[in-house]
Order: sequence, then structure tokens, then C-alpha cells
Amino acid sequence: MSKYYIKNWVRFVLLGWLALCGQQLAGQDKTWTNAGGDGLWSNGANWDPAGAPGPGNDVIFDNTSSANCTVNINPSIKSLEADRFYGGTISLGTNTLTVGGAFKVEEASQLSSGPGSKVIISGPGRVDCVAPIHALEINTAQPTDDIDLRENLLVAELTITQVGNLDGDDLRVSQKFVNNDPALDGDAIISIAGNCTFTGNGLRFLNIETGANLQLLSSLTLERNFELTGSGDISGTGPLTFASGGRVNYSGNVSADVEFDFAGSIRISNEFSTAGNLTFTQVGGFTGLGEIRAGSDITVNVPLVGNFLTIVATGSGALSGSGSLVRLRVEAGASLQLPSDFTLKGTFELTGGGTIAGPGKLVLGSVGQVDFTGTVSNVQINDPSGSRVGISFEEVFNISNDLLITQTGSFRGEDIRVGGNITVTDNEISAFSNLVMAGNGTTSFQGPGGGNYRWMTLVIDKDNNTGKVLLNSSDTFLEIVVSEGILGLNGQSPTADVTVEAGGTLAGVGTINGDLTVEAGGAVSPGNSPGIMTINGDVNISGTLTMEITGPGENNGGTPGTDFDRLNVNGNATIGTINVVFVGTIGPTFPVAGATYTLVSATGSSAISAFTITPNTINGTFTGGMLLIGNPAFPIELTYFTASAKGESVLLQWGTATEQNNDYMAVERSPDGVRFEEIGRVKGAGSTTEPRDYRLVDEQPVQGLNYYRLRQVDFDGAATYHRIVTALYRGKAAGLAFEASPNPVQDNLQAAWTPSPVLPTDLLLFDAHGRLLAEYRLPAGASNLLVPMSHLAPGLYFLQASQGAKVQMAQIVKK
Repeated sequence: MSKYYIKNWVRFVLLGWLALCGQQLAGQDKTWTNAGGDGLWSNGANWDPAGAPGPGNDVIFDNTSSANCTVNINPSIKSLEADRFYGGTISLGTNTLTVGGAFKVEEASQLSSGPGSKVIISGPGRVDCVAPIHALEINTAQPTDDIDLRENLLVAELTITQVGNLDGDDLRVSQKFVNNDPALDGDAIISIAGNCTFTGNGLRFLNIETGANLQLLSSLTLERNFELTGSGDISGTGPLTFASGGRVNYSGNVSADVEFDFAGSIRISNEFSTAGNLTFTQVGGFTGLGEIRAGSDITVNVPLVGNFLTIVATGSGALSGSGSLVRLRVEAGASLQLPSDFTLKGTFELTGGGTIAGPGKLVLGSVGQVDFTGTVSNVQINDPSGSRVGISFEEVFNISNDLLITQTGSFRGEDIRVGGNITVTDNEISAFSNLVMAGNGTTSFQGPGGGNYRWMTLVIDKDNNTGKVLLNSSDTFLEIVVSEGILGLNGQSPTADVTVEAGGTLAGVGTINGDLTVEAGGAVSPGNSPGIMTINGDVNISGTLTMEITGPGENNGGTPGTDFDRLNVNGNATIGTINVVFVGTIGPTFPVAGATYTLVSATGSSAISAFTITPNTINGTFTGGMLLIGNPAFPIELTYFTASAKGESVLLQWGTATEQNNDYMAVERSPDGVRFEEIGRVKGAGSTTEPRDYRLVDEQPVQGLNYYRLRQVDFDGAATYHRIVTALYRGKAAGLAFEASPNPVQDNLQAAWTPSPVLPTDLLLFDAHGRLLAEYRLPAGASNLLVPMSHLAPGLYFLQASQGAKVQMAQIVKK
């Protein structure tokens, strides 16, 4: 063997040995020794066997060395284990450590992972790490590679790119969570531990820890038999979508939109609250004792939501969709708008004390229970089953606008109070609740005609005694009660006993098939100026029966229902007071002496206690229901009477068509419409059938509103008073600098004036006819007042201000 050959062979062996000492061996354990002394991961002298670890190495930190290790490169290894005997710290710095298998750190002090650092799990295995990690990415080589968490792991940023099953303990995320794996599965819980953002695909197990907040930067879908737990908050745009059956044991607050779109069953154990919009797209079923609370819009597009689930409206939003709810509660202070009709059915429950408004109707579409103390704008009762179980009203049910009853078997309980119209198309209802027609203005009851509601009471209880209800059909009721306002028969023939209470009026043309009872303070006013009212039953009127006369008596060609009112009673009639009112121009030709008017006709006994005639200048006697006109009638037939301010005076003008025994006419003036004094006389024409015109000038009208009336005096001294007219005299400025604005006014009028240090200021509000509507006294020093006008009808009004002898008037237009 030559020297050259031996020399090269030795060189080859030496180089091979050096390579084994300085580089990794595949499948070999690498134990940290820090033999190189610099604490750097990249120094091969710090490892046993020598050489920096690579993808095929299992890295071990144990009691071999307790020196700290600084990861100064981006290494990729097979696995890492730092057992409890290792006393140092592995510092990632800003580098990325990729682990292809198990990752075990038994003590929190053994790993330092700050901002910029990352751990990537790239293969299957166990993760048993108690130290927090700043950024963790799970991205296994194969989609079937599973990872088993053996400790609750806290990370600031979590990215899941690909993994088979993620099983075991909780994976807690505090800052950022990105899930790019569309098939993420396993029983590990993703637990949000801070203010954390989310983007990406769906999850199965999600927990929001107390005090934490998950902000959705994209939609989040809970799926595959999910569980949502915790008490932290969920915010962002969302939506949060429940896409499968699962369990909700979550008591935090959601401000993102929420959608239920699933085919299984979801168990809700607590109150689930969202301030965002709530949508039901597809629903299998709900179980549990919880409820869903929504603070914004609720959209239901499935046939029926929740046999055991209550949907609670807590804020302001719309309730819409093609589906229906079983249980709805609108909390006090909350408001739901119905842009279109919405149905409750499936043995429904309506509870709460809020407001349901909008143009759409709330449809009660099955048997159910209403325990609702708030207000609904429009309601329809439509139970196709026609069940005798019906609807139970546990509280007075207030409907501010209209009620439509199309089909129902029965309803019972407290009153249904309606502020608008009631329309019933169902021919027969076994109802034991009162239908109360309330509100103001004129509304109507429209039945099918011949409707049988024999167990139901119709009550008229308007907001004031001028509100009116018109009957538009002839139906049968248990009773009709007119408590406040006017019931107009409107030509109909209802079958029911009718009671008119104090403040109520029965009016119009029509027939009552039943007894009529009118309590003290109640009134009956037959006809429509005039007309006939028929009662097929007994009549007992303790209040007032008002009868109008517009034409000649029946012995002079007049007919009942055309020229005068008539009350026909097919029974006994007991009447307290009849008030007869003559309408039209009163004079020698109307009414004529000897004219007779049969105002009350009874087939049984009749008793009338008293009667009055308006105007009281007409003489008449009343016997057996018939009024006989005596002689004479009015001494003058007044055709007009006007008062108008002209400069510094007021001109009074009037005319007569005929005069009889007329000595003179005196003009009287009053500053308040109560206390009158005579200001002048004009001689009459005695007896004449020729028209005459008269005038008188008031040279000293009072500043402000003046009231005038005529007192006609016969030659024998008998006097007759005629109607009152008014004139506004502004006069010279009174020094009050009185102003009222805005003018025209709709709601409140601001009155202002120059204050007096010693005198009070009186304000008087009059209508166009001089009637005093309101008066205010302000103390000395006061200079303004807000006068409410919103409750007044549009028209002309006068506001007068006075301080002692100073009086000033403003003319106001109410819009």
C-alpha cells in the first residue's frame, strides 16, 4: 500500500468523523447542554449529540443543563419536550419554531414567547404546554392529522389552517383568532380569554370567558352539534349563525346580528341576548328553559318558531317575515314595528308591556293566551281551528287602532279595548270578553249582519262624550253599554238590551230589539235631525230624551221622521225628562199655534215626568207623548244679528221678517258673556209682516272681546232674549306690548307682555263664538306664559291680556 493511498484513506475517515460530530443524524434525540456556552440554538456545540436540531430530531430540555436557550433562527424539528427538571427558559424572540409532532412544556417559566414569535404545529401529536404562546399556528401536513391538547393552552394569536380533529383541553385565545380550516372538528374548546378578533370558518365548541369580548370581523358559524358557553360578549358585524343542532349555555351579550339556520334541535339553557338583528331562516326545534332576547329587528322566515322558546323584544325594531312565533314578549319600554301582518300561533303566548305599532296587523292565529299590558296598533283574530278553547285575555288588551275578527271559536277573560274600528266577519263567536270601543273621533262597528255574539257585550267608552261609534250592521249581543260617547244606530237593528250610562248618548235612526235603560246623566237622541228610533222592548229613561222638531205638526201635514223625531216603544215607557228642541227660524209661521207632535208612542203603559222646550219662548203642553203648541209664539222673527268693530266703535245690525206686539228692542253688552248691561234701545214696528232692518252704534266698547245680545220687549212688558254675538275691539294700544307666537299655532302658544311690578296679569282664551275656554292669572312681575293649544280644533281664537284697566287682545289661528 502506497503512502499516497494511506494518506487519502486517513483523510476520508477523519472528514467523515468530523461530519458526524457537527451535523444531525435523522431520528436522533437532541439534548440541550449549552456546552458551547453561548446559549444559542444554532450552535451545534450546545447539543448532544453535537449539531443544531433539524426536522428529524426530537428535542429534549432536561436536567442536563439549566442554561437558557435563545432561539436565534427559525428551526423546524420533529418534537420538543421540556420536562420539569429543566430550570432554564427557551426564548423564541421574534422567531418561528415549527414542530412536526409532540410539543411539551411542563413549567410556565420554561418558554418565553413574546410579540413577533410563533409556534407552528405541523404534524399529529400531543400538545402539553402550560406556558403561554404569543402566536400559535396549527397547520398539519395531512388533513387527517389529529392534535391532542393535554393542558389548557393560552395563546395571544391563533391561526388554524389545517387539522384533523382538535381534541382535549381548552385552547384559550386572547387577541386574534383566524380559522382557515373549513372542516375543523374535535372536542377541544376554543375559549376566548380577552379582547379578541375573529375571521374565518365555522366552529364547534366556543366559550367566551367572563370579561372577554369576541369581535366578529366576518361571519361566525357554529356547527356540527356545537356548544356555545360562557358569559363574555360577542360584538362586531357578524352575523353569528347557528347552523346545526347544539347547546347554548351562554349568558353574555351579543351585539352582532344573529341568524338561526339549522335542521336539528338547539337547547337554550339561559337568556340569550342580542342587541343586533335576529333572523330565523331555518329551524328544527328548540328545547330548554331559556329565551332569546332581541334589541333590534326580528325576522321570521320559517313556518313556526319555538313551542317552548320565548322571543323577547327588548329595544326598538321591526318584526317581519313570512313565518310565525309561538311565544312573544315585548318588554315595557320596548317597541316593535310591524311593516306587514305577522302571526302568532301554535297555542301562542303574548306577554309584556311594550308597544307593537306599524301599519301591519298582529294576527292571533290559533288558540292561546294574551297577558299583555302594552298597546298594539292593529290586531286580527283569525283561528282557523274554531276551537272552543279559544283565546284567553288575562289583562285588558289595548288596541290603539283597528280590530279585525275573521274566524275564532271563542275568547274570554278581560276586555278587548279598541281605539279604532271593529270589523267582524265570523258569523258566530262564543265570546265572554267585552269588546270596548274607545279612542276619540268617530269609529264604527261592522259585523256580517245577523252575527250571533250572544255571550259578548259591546261597550262604547270613548275618550269624551263627543266621540261617536256608528253601527254598520245588525247583529246580536248579550248587551250593549254606552258608557261614554255616542252610539249612532245608523239605520241598524241590533238585538240586545241597551244601557246608557252617565256621559253616554244613544242616537240616530234604527231599532233596538231589547230593553232600553238610560241612567241619570245619560241621553237618548232619536233620529238624524229628525228621525225615528224604535225600541222593541221596555224603555226606562232616568236621563234625558232629546227630540228635535224642524217642520209642521202632524195635524198640519208634518210626518214623524221627516219633520220631527219620534220614539216608538213596543212595550212600556217610563221617561224622566223630555227636552224638545225646535230647529230652524222661529216666528209666526213656525211653530204655529195648535200644531201637534206625537213624539213618544208606546204600545204599553207610558209615564213622562217632565219636559222642556228650547227655545223657552215657545208655549206648549205635553200629554201622553204628544206636544201641543200654544199661542202665541215668538213676538219677532229675527233673520240676522251681527256686531262688527268700526274704528273707535262697534256697529250692531239686525233684521226681522215679522213682528207681533213688538214695543222695542234693547241692545245689551257684556265684557265676559255673563254680566250684561243695556247700552241702547231701538223702537219696534208693533205688528207687521214686512221685513225690517235695524242698527245701533256702541260708542264705548270695551277693549277686547265684546258680547252683545238683543232683549225684545212686548207692549205688555214681556221680554224675550235672543242669541249672543261678539265683536273684537282692539282700540288704542294699551301699553302692554302684548304678543303671541307662533301664529298660526299648532301645539303651544308663547304669550309675552310687559310685566307690572304691582298688578297681576290675567289671560283669557276665547273661541270664535266668544266662549271662554281657559283663563290664567299670573302674579305681578310675570312676563310670559306657554298656552297649550294642541287639544283645540283648527279655527279662530282670541287671547286677551289685561292688567287693571289695560286690556289688549290677539287674534290666533289654530292649525
